Amino acid sequence: MLKKFRIIKRQLKKLLKLFYEQHFEKIIEINEKYASPRIATVPIVKFALAALKIYLLFIVGLLLYKFITLVY
Repeated sequence: MLKKFRIIKRQLKKLLKLFYEQHFEKIIEINEKYASPRIATVPIVKFALAALKIYLLFIVGLLLYKFITLVY
């Protein structure tokens, strides 16, 4: 019984893969084309993005603090 289940499972995987490849061919092509980034970032951009992350975490922390102080 378990062997039959494995065979059915394998067949279903093949059918789903075939369905996906046939119906979403253009999406697959686009995903393959843009799989790797083509834009090189300079160190200043990396620094700015890191600073923005820290700033956003700070703002979220302030919002949580304000919410907690209002509740209690």
